[in-house]
Amino acid sequence: MTQTRHRVRVSAVARLGPSIREIHLEPLEGDHLPAFSPGSHVVMELPLGEHVLRNAYSLTSSPFERSRYAIAVRRQPDSRGGSRWIHDELVPGRQLRIEAPNNYFPIRAPADGAPLLLIAGGIGITPFMSLLRARRPDSGPMSLHYAFRDRVDTAYLAELKRLLGSDLHTYESTAGERLDPASLLAAQHLGTQVAVCGPAAMIEAVRAKAAALGWPEQRVLYERFSAPAGGTPFRVRLQRSGRSIAVSSEETLLEALERAQVPVRSLCRAGVCGECRTDLLGGEAEHQDLFLSDQEKTAQCAVMPCVSRACAGGELLLDL
Repeated sequence: MTQTRHRVRVSAVARLGPSIREIHLEPLEGDHLPAFSPGSHVVMELPLGEHVLRNAYSLTSSPFERSRYAIAVRRQPDSRGGSRWIHDELVPGRQLRIEAPNNYFPIRAPADGAPLLLIAGGIGITPFMSLLRARRPDSGPMSLHYAFRDRVDTAYLAELKRLLGSDLHTYESTAGERLDPASLLAAQHLGTQVAVCGPAAMIEAVRAKAAALGWPEQRVLYERFSAPAGGTPFRVRLQRSGRSIAVSSEETLLEALERAQVPVRSLCRAGVCGECRTDLLGGEAEHQDLFLSDQEKTAQCAVMPCVSRACAGGELLLDL
């Protein structure tokens, strides 16, 4: 799928913590960037030498402020280069290209006035910031439960206290505090909507408990805050063209296909939206997405190239 791209300039780089930077982007052409809704992300093109890495980042700025966008990026120890480049190389004045915003995590207060429960883990706080920064006084009951490792290196904590007051609940793991999704969900009022973003284990714990309590699926929104890291190299064969492409340990299957100029539709690049779903004709895939059903994963009938890899460095045969 062809996405509209926009040229932007880095207008500021703010230090939110020892390993977190907030990047402000302004348009190079015109006065405004495209409109977006809370929970949206943009895909940024990061020039890593001869390689262009395309990473998705949640927009943290208010949707009402279209003269600039803001994103927050944590330096990841297992980074494939994106967070390291942003922390070490990206400075004010640098020009970049971004894709128009997309939203596969549409966070909004329930129309029936029911409570909205937000659950964030670590840098998974980022997609909630656009909602909270644009929140109206009459937006209805809302609370945020925010789990993180160390408050010294945590994004937006002071601002969240100002925005939410007693509706903010924090859990600092280095202080022995733990968020218990099961107890939290069990204590909620009937009809509460939950939105969770963070590590995959947190998301799965919330989803499993909500299902056990009988919550409708549409009442549980979720987004993983980053795609899985790389893994063992493998090869992919394309049934229609007969081509064989190597996928290195530092790239995703989607990136390898793009490098080989094989057209694949994509949007979120994190295994959530389903846009890049591709039929799997042979081989055993390691599924790391949040889109395919358990039955589809067991049947090995499809892959999400943005996050899927071959098991044990084997070979995948795709319907491409």
